[in-house]
Amino acid sequence: MVYEILSKKMENILKSQISLIDKIYAVQKKVYADVLHRDWESTREQMNILDEISCQFSEEDKRLAMLIREINQTCSDQSSTNETNLTVEQAIKVFSQKSQVLLLHLYKTLREKVFLSKIENDVFNNYIDHARGLVNGVFDVVSHNRSGQTYTRTGVKAEADISNLVVNRVF
Repeated sequence: MVYEILSKKMENILKSQISLIDKIYAVQKKVYADVLHRDWESTREQMNILDEISCQFSEEDKRLAMLIREINQTCSDQSSTNETNLTVEQAIKVFSQKSQVLLLHLYKTLREKVFLSKIENDVFNNYIDHARGLVNGVFDVVSHNRSGQTYTRTGVKAEADISNLVVNRVF
């Protein structure tokens, strides 16, 4: 009976995590599209939503870790052995065959979706790195053409600070 309750708890947590990772993936796609279309307001809104959903996912992950500790404790109490920390797969193996099939399927689905989300994140990070490299290249060209010297509007030499630059061109 205890294992049935624990199995149901794990099922609910995994379903919740799958739902959340689906939302995270959809928001990641939206952020990437917004950046490509230079919709900065929407990008900022979507990033706030992404932070919120990520916190919820993290909370569910903590609940899963606590549940696995509870399963570990239950197994240790019943077998009078001191089992080390269980992985999710090991924790699933203590349940009935029917529960194992369902939970392993849910866990596999979750892992696949997390992997897709990671790929989307990597694509976005590569895009940002490429854009950053392009901007740094522009700064280097502008800096080189000025020979590193900056003048005020009155013609006096000033410290070279290229922290702000306006380029009147869309790349």
